[in-house]
Amino acid sequence: MASGASVAAVGRDVARAGGPHVLAVVVDPAGRPVGYVDPTAAAAVPPDVAETTPVGAVAVPLPAQATVDAALAGQDMLAALAVAGREASVVPVVEDGRVVGALEVARVVAALRDARRR
Repeated sequence: MASGASVAAVGRDVARAGGPHVLAVVVDPAGRPVGYVDPTAAAAVPPDVAETTPVGAVAVPLPAQATVDAALAGQDMLAALAVAGREASVVPVVEDGRVVGALEVARVVAALRDARRR
């Protein structure tokens, strides 16, 4: 999601992408991730101003190094996520410099814990 987009536009894009479990990553003009939309903050924007409220007003900033390469897998992915997760609770996944997803660190940790219990 471009940093100049409105909260309403982000809401429409999230709905098209699958709804409430989708995180919108905010990117700068070069396509680098700079934040992610806080769903609670976005939902709190009154509908009558959502078209004119910039997404940056409801975005959580991300450190530049808080990304994970989509080509990584297994232990390499977990190691990269552990490093990036020290700085951010949400980590964008990038492929060839383009954001292709986002991981919530707490959900990944919970899934790993659940998998170990089985």
